[in-house]
Amino acid sequence: MKKVAVLVLASALLMLTTALAPPLATVSCSLAYTETIGKLGGADFLVRIPEPVTNWNGGLVIYCRGYLPGVPDITKVLSSTNPTSTTLISLGYAVAFSNYGEGGFCFQKAMIRTHQLTEWIADNYDVTGKIYVIGISMGGSMALELGAKFPDLYDGVIDLCGPKDYAAGYYDGLYLASLSYIDLQKEFDKRGVTTYPLPNLVIWKLFNGIVANDTIIECGGTPDSKSQAYERISPTYSAVDITVPTITLHGTRDGMVPYAESVKYKDVVTAAGHSDFYRLYIVTGAQHGDAALFAQMFQAPYNAFYQLVDWVEDGIPASPSS
Repeated sequence: MKKVAVLVLASALLMLTTALAPPLATVSCSLAYTETIGKLGGADFLVRIPEPVTNWNGGLVIYCRGYLPGVPDITKVLSSTNPTSTTLISLGYAVAFSNYGEGGFCFQKAMIRTHQLTEWIADNYDVTGKIYVIGISMGGSMALELGAKFPDLYDGVIDLCGPKDYAAGYYDGLYLASLSYIDLQKEFDKRGVTTYPLPNLVIWKLFNGIVANDTIIECGGTPDSKSQAYERISPTYSAVDITVPTITLHGTRDGMVPYAESVKYKDVVTAAGHSDFYRLYIVTGAQHGDAALFAQMFQAPYNAFYQLVDWVEDGIPASPSS
């Protein structure tokens, strides 16, 4: 029963995706890009470069996937974000992904391997333009951390519904898990949120427990005993270090990561005097990593990626936070 449940969780969450070695394969594809699949530092990666080379503006977008219970095949990481990848390539940007080489809440290793992949691509390809990092859910947290910690490498950040405070999320998860299904539904209704992308409250509770256990393993204990470990992976505590243009998109119906975490993050950035580098766009009605949230990267009213590019490359600040 437990194996079946984990498989259900893995299938439901695929939408969230959300030592040096030579490439495993390089193929020319019909959609005007060259695709390379390889292995780096224990993780599989995929890179797409616009073709012909004259179509490449020299820029690079690194995409950070979200939490998955198992290690996804690199092509599965790509499959859930292929429309975004295709759009970015049509705009002239190279795109790269890593499967992190591990499943579950592998935050620290995922950070290391994503940073390593970015540097490897910059060293081995003709990256002459800006480097952006986009992440969803756990990957959104990573994108914020990478932008804050490595401003000399990353020029701009888009965070899609990433957790900002893992200790707060842990305690809220414990509270919600303690409720009966009837009371849990009432709490969800009160908050105006849904279980999406999970199908129901039963699976949501199961997933919540798996994530909590994975986070305890990653941090070496609960927030009560390992508070600093939780702070090290929580963007709220590195918000004071933002020095590159950064945009968050967060849905109001997100039942996995409350958008209030992003509001708190924005308040910390503002208190640190760095609000000139940050924009928070609340997407009314959007759920956790759903199509409506993704759409706002390229469609009105926010057009987040276009605004970020104008901000980074032309010095035109993005519109005020919503």
